Amino acid sequence: MTEAVRIQELVREFNRRWVSGQAHTLAEFFDPNATIAISGQTEGLAGRDACVRSYEEFVATARILSFDLEDPQVDVIGSIAVARCPYEIEYEMASGRWHGSGYDLLVFGRSDSQWKIVWRTLISEPDEEVQRPVDGT
Repeated sequence: MTEAVRIQELVREFNRRWVSGQAHTLAEFFDPNATIAISGQTEGLAGRDACVRSYEEFVATARILSFDLEDPQVDVIGSIAVARCPYEIEYEMASGRWHGSGYDLLVFGRSDSQWKIVWRTLISEPDEEVQRPVDGT
């Protein structure tokens, strides 16, 4: 199995877990010093706990109706790997039903033969409202 295929499998398992409501199990995928860059904000999230918490907060407030992940495109350069992960998602929150698409850009670092996410940024257009809440708020 090539390193690129290993990264693809990690990305699929990572996404399977948070989409199925198991965001609390994501710590093993992140480097302790991982960072999530947030589009439009000058400061992101720093550290494994903050990264995991961001997924936990999303799944606590959203009901995921569908999540489609295309095959991640992976480049491996020594002990660094970059995965471009195109996706589409539809989810419900109190504010309505939403559709989003774009891609996650995940940077992995390898240490002791283990690949860990060291950087994540989400590249997408603003999510589109599919349906307003029944009560109209």
